[in-house]
Amino acid sequence: MSTTAPERPRTARRPNGGGVPARRAVIRWAVRLLRHEWKQQILIFALITAAVAATFIGSAVATTTPASASGVLGTAQDAAVFSGSPAKLASDIATVQGHFEPTDVIETQQQTIPGTTQTFNLQAQDPYGPFGGPLLSLVSGQYPSGADQVAVTSGLASDFHLSIGSTWTLAASAGRSPASSRIRSRCLMSSRSSPPAR
Repeated sequence: MSTTAPERPRTARRPNGGGVPARRAVIRWAVRLLRHEWKQQILIFALITAAVAATFIGSAVATTTPASASGVLGTAQDAAVFSGSPAKLASDIATVQGHFEPTDVIETQQQTIPGTTQTFNLQAQDPYGPFGGPLLSLVSGQYPSGADQVAVTSGLASDFHLSIGSTWTLAASAGRSPASSRIRSRCLMSSRSSPPAR
C-alpha cells in the first residue's frame, strides 16, 4: 500500500520589492500624507529656502564689504606714500607738511623673518600722533621712548622668542648695519591692507 500526498499548485514568483501593488500603496500613503500635512511641508520648504537665501546674502555681503578705513589710515582721511632716498623722503614729507596741517609721519620698512618667507613691518611712528592712535593698542609694558627701544606684536615676539626687557638684534638690510634694540612693550597692530603687519 502506498500513499501519495497531493502536490501543491505552483504559484507565480513574486517580484522582489513588492511589485506594483506595493508601489501603489506607497504612492497612496504619500498622497494622503501630503493632503493631511501640506502646511508642515510648505513650512519646511519655506524654512529651507530662507536658510539658503540668508547664507547666500550673508556671504555676498561679507565678501564685498570694504575694510574699515581706520585700520589703514587711523583717524586720517587721506594718506601719502613716498619711497626713495632719505633726502628725497625728507623733501617729500616737508612738502606735504607745508600744505597740510597737522600730519602724522609713519615710517615703514618690510623685513623678512630669517629662514622663512614670512615678512613683518618695522615701523617708526608716534603712538600719540594725531592720526595713528587707532593703529596701535598697548597690551603690556610701555611705548618705546628712545631710538634703541622697540615695541613688538605678539606674533613677532613669538616668532623671535622675545619678551619684555630682552634684546633683539635686527639683521642688516639694504645699506643698514645690524641694530640692537631693547624690547619695551608688546602691542597689537590693526590689520593693514598691504603689506601685512605681524
